[in-house]
Amino acid sequence: MVEGDSSKVIQILINLVNNALKFTEHGEVYFTAELTESTEITFKVLFKVKDNGIGISKEAQQKIFSHYSGR
Repeated sequence: MVEGDSSKVIQILINLVNNALKFTEHGEVYFTAELTESTEITFKVLFKVKDNGIGISKEAQQKIFSHYSGR
């Protein structure tokens, strides 16, 4: 879940797609956006980026994402 101004969300999405493109020499990069919930004043969108790039090692993933998982 991301709550914030639209310019920050756009910058995050641009960074995710740029990284996927940078590290995918062969294959494909997919970007999707799906409206998952909507009311008169709020909405939720699920963004996905999938690629065939080299990926990030499990150790690096833990280091990078531990801040966001509360570990």
